[in-house]
Amino acid sequence: RRPCIKDNSTDKHVAMPNNNAKDLQHLPENVREFWEEKQRELGEKLLKFSYAVLLDPARFPCPEKSGLCYVMERHLYFEDFPKASLFFLMNVEKYKKTLIQIPLQAVVTVELLKLPQFEEKFFGRPCSSGLAGLFQWFRPLPAYLVVSAQREANAPTHYVFRDLDNPDAWLTLLQSARRQP
Repeated sequence: RRPCIKDNSTDKHVAMPNNNAKDLQHLPENVREFWEEKQRELGEKLLKFSYAVLLDPARFPCPEKSGLCYVMERHLYFEDFPKASLFFLMNVEKYKKTLIQIPLQAVVTVELLKLPQFEEKFFGRPCSSGLAGLFQWFRPLPAYLVVSAQREANAPTHYVFRDLDNPDAWLTLLQSARRQP
């Protein structure tokens, strides 16, 4: 399952490429311009990007935000964008931008967990019912990328991402990038 992006020049949705910087020339013009502007704005080269869901396992129920997760030369970012509101909903919360910037040098650990491991790590026990194993025949269990970063003298902060395109490649990239000086 590969996410799609809208090509404004043709008004069609096209499959995203492998989501790394060398594939930018294969993206629709509007998307390529977005990433070129982002690189200029941040002063860093884009290494990888993907749609992602950010979870906060410290709160229950575990809130989720969908957006873009991207790795630049020196930082990991997560950024969400306003969603189109559904006209029939009356109590729509006012949008509040989420932008997380994690210096790669602050990353302590990076791990990839399946649902039971994720639940065990953050909730102390598997929470999903035994039916979750049955459903993996139809759809594989999601992979959770857990990035732990040191913020000043505090205990590490855990950032959890789900639905990344090719999570194993993200794990490899972040493990090697955090070791770079």
